[in-house]
Amino acid sequence: MGTWPAFPDTVSALHRLQKHYKLVVLSNVDPTSFSATNSGPLEDFRFDRIITASEVGSYKPSHQNFLYMLAKAKQEFGVEKKEVLQTAQSQFHDHTPAKELGIMSAWIVRSATVQMDVLEKPVWNWKFDSLGEMAETVEKEFEDAKASG
Repeated sequence: MGTWPAFPDTVSALHRLQKHYKLVVLSNVDPTSFSATNSGPLEDFRFDRIITASEVGSYKPSHQNFLYMLAKAKQEFGVEKKEVLQTAQSQFHDHTPAKELGIMSAWIVRSATVQMDVLEKPVWNWKFDSLGEMAETVEKEFEDAKASG
């Protein structure tokens, strides 16, 4: 996994989003595999927190993973569930359990990739074609809010 390339907009988008938010990874891999990806394609990006399946003791879509993440977000950053935005591509692994638990989510479609688990009814709150598009939208929202006072 550490050699799989990141999407071209990913690292830049992460840096842009981190100006406004805490970025927490909720991954279905082990720490060694994630570390290889982070030190390679993700250019040693400094996430605010990395939570792996081995830390939780289960894999997404288990609700346990999301409940664990919510508890850590509150404990470590003072972030409440209503302030969390689960951002991912997989509707099965991420968006469905997030919706079931009342967590807002942003679907990163990545239309150039194969969509294996697209559901008929939306299970997400926002939809973007790339993480870069999401970062652009966030920056525009913050700029507009600042301009309006």
